[in-house]
Amino acid sequence: MGINTYIKDPENGISANVEKREGKNRFHVLTEPAKYYIRKGLFFLNPEFGSNLNINASLTSSTLNIYDGGDNTYWTPMAISGTWDFQSTTYAYTGTYSVDATKTKNDDTAEFYNDTFVNILYSSLVGWIYITTWGSDDEVLIYGWNTNTDTLVGTRVNIGNYVNTDNTNTWLEFVIPIDDLDLYGRDINAVRVTTINTTGNAPNYYLDDIAFQGDDGGGPYRYSIEPKINTWLHVYGIGITLVNQFDSTITDSTLRNIPYDSLLGRNLANGILYQRQERGEIQFSYNFKKLIEIISQPNGHIVDSGFDGTYSWLKIELRFDESPLMLRCEYQDFLSITISEDFSPFEFFKVSADCKEEDKELTHEEKV
Repeated sequence: MGINTYIKDPENGISANVEKREGKNRFHVLTEPAKYYIRKGLFFLNPEFGSNLNINASLTSSTLNIYDGGDNTYWTPMAISGTWDFQSTTYAYTGTYSVDATKTKNDDTAEFYNDTFVNILYSSLVGWIYITTWGSDDEVLIYGWNTNTDTLVGTRVNIGNYVNTDNTNTWLEFVIPIDDLDLYGRDINAVRVTTINTTGNAPNYYLDDIAFQGDDGGGPYRYSIEPKINTWLHVYGIGITLVNQFDSTITDSTLRNIPYDSLLGRNLANGILYQRQERGEIQFSYNFKKLIEIISQPNGHIVDSGFDGTYSWLKIELRFDESPLMLRCEYQDFLSITISEDFSPFEFFKVSADCKEEDKELTHEEKV
């Protein structure tokens, strides 16, 4: 005679069920390691300025020009592979000419060559790109080169990670921190650009006014959050808090006067570059210059605002509650914000993250 056995939770009264699969009755058991979480509010931090983004992050005037379409004589262009027009008159950010890369395809490469080697002591590589079409897998790689040894110097980076590639048919400035290129203190005598598209429909773009710019006395400055060793960070939201001397009142109205095309009345030249890196790759990148570009992101909204007669303040949030961002220590994942202009006129400017820290080394029982 069989014995009926029930497995029931003593607190909620829920019973375990037997499932029938492939003609057999089965008792489904799931084991899961214990997890230990700490809820945290973190600020994006810079080693020099802490959490304060209201600083002067302008690029200094020190400049080494590379190529401007041939309006001036700087470094010498040549096609390593593919079809490039180094003096195109179709578009130009300054002067008459720019580099036309619209006929290039996957792995086509251009080189800008200098007669002598240069030791790179600049803070950034800057330039302008005009995009006519750009697909989801498109890249435009830029990097340092040694022509004597025919070898890469530093790291290739995708210009598309430093501009909003969905803003087509307009000139977009890119400011790439020299650390991202791993070029600081290295000697090069060429800069190369490579078009990448593995599906065969290469991005169509133009380049102008490529240069190394800045030195140790100026921007760009990066602020970031990242998991501590042996932890993962689950990021549920990002908050942006701004205070600026600005009259946000509207006469006889309960609504605030908050312009959509600025940040509390301040127009940005280079913007705020937000990036998410996971598993060693930039998974998302966007350059915000206007309020509307922030709140138009999924789950982006203004939380609150106010005016004290002199200063207006604004709190913006981007929420990821249903699908939090995951930053893993073993992959050196991070979220970052990079600024490269003068934000010191803001009275207050901080960016925070609503996080849950997961301990990957010790279980909850071991900690208590």
